[in-house]
Amino acid sequence: MAKQMQSIIDLKTIPDRGEKHFSCTLDREWWSPGKEDYQIESIETPIIAGFSICRVESKYVLDGTLKGALRVICDRCLDSYRHEIESGFNYFLVPAPDDTEKDELELMEEDIEALFIHDDKINLDEVIREQLFLSLPVKCLCKDDCLGLCAKCGCNLNDSACECIAGQGHPAFAVLNKLKN
Repeated sequence: MAKQMQSIIDLKTIPDRGEKHFSCTLDREWWSPGKEDYQIESIETPIIAGFSICRVESKYVLDGTLKGALRVICDRCLDSYRHEIESGFNYFLVPAPDDTEKDELELMEEDIEALFIHDDKINLDEVIREQLFLSLPVKCLCKDDCLGLCAKCGCNLNDSACECIAGQGHPAFAVLNKLKN
């Protein structure tokens, strides 16, 4: 069983000019994909997460690391594959703006690395989920030369060649093909 940590941290418990360290190992049971989480299928090997939060007067800095492997869906062939992650990150923790300003908020350049907190509390589970998605490449591919799926029959071209006629194209363009010939 994975070592669990308290996921919601009360920042008031961190002493002035002090620092607290947190760590945990997250297993398959921790990950529960939502509707928008189609890219990550599961946790392949336990994710080792480490955090330190330091406080200087009323300001906080969160440093963290994640290491492990995910099972990810390939964008071309839809097969799942192992994706190693090893990332470090840091955030400045700042109080969230009032609800009146919440609808429209213009971020300044210094706010890009800021994480807005409510009631001097931070949910580390949310930070971990966000960082797992940020660790993914823009286009997830099982291999650089992945051939993907046949546009006509849906056959995985990495596994076998399909029976479709090459160059036949989409039926909507058949009239244009006749004009060409």
